[in-house]
Amino acid sequence: MKAKWIPLIMIFGFTTAMAQDSVQAENAMRRSNDEIQTLFSKGIKNGGYGAPVLKLTHIDNQLALLVGGQGAWVIDHTFGFGLFGYGLASQVRQVNDQGEKLGMEMGYGGFLLEPILMSNYVVHVTFPIALGAGGVAYFENERFDVNYYYRDAEAFFIAEPGMNVELNMTRHLRFIMGGSYRFVSKMDLSQEGYDELEGASLFAGFKLGVF
Repeated sequence: MKAKWIPLIMIFGFTTAMAQDSVQAENAMRRSNDEIQTLFSKGIKNGGYGAPVLKLTHIDNQLALLVGGQGAWVIDHTFGFGLFGYGLASQVRQVNDQGEKLGMEMGYGGFLLEPILMSNYVVHVTFPIALGAGGVAYFENERFDVNYYYRDAEAFFIAEPGMNVELNMTRHLRFIMGGSYRFVSKMDLSQEGYDELEGASLFAGFKLGVF
């Protein structure tokens, strides 16, 4: 008779253990759902990077080089939030209606929003959106000339969406290249043509950081 009870006891013990495991799993799931998730939760990865960048663009119908960079806090490998800044590094010159030879200076900066897709893949894409402000000025004669002085200046707002292709070279180094389009608010400069700052850009650089 005792031998007949052994299988029943084993089945009962196994069923009880399974039920306890199920209850524990359900309680753990309930606690997980009740817990408020934040940017600094253990399940969310945080990183950051800095990146020197070169941009090739057209300003006032002339080929121009912008030099600058960006840095961002990377949230869970999927979104970057940071700052950017660029300045005109090449000469953009024009002869006005009075025959005066004028040069341009320009720079802008602001906030960077960057959705990131498939960050762990060797090649992946991001969609940076730059929002900020800047300034442009034109001057007479050459820089550092005795008669060098500004003729006019104006501030502007800027929005520059783009697409970026990234190559993971190492765990902490990425090569980036892509394109963007610069939208600039209207300005009231006295020299015709010097408010033509909108246009497409091609850029390349390196991201160095923890991704």
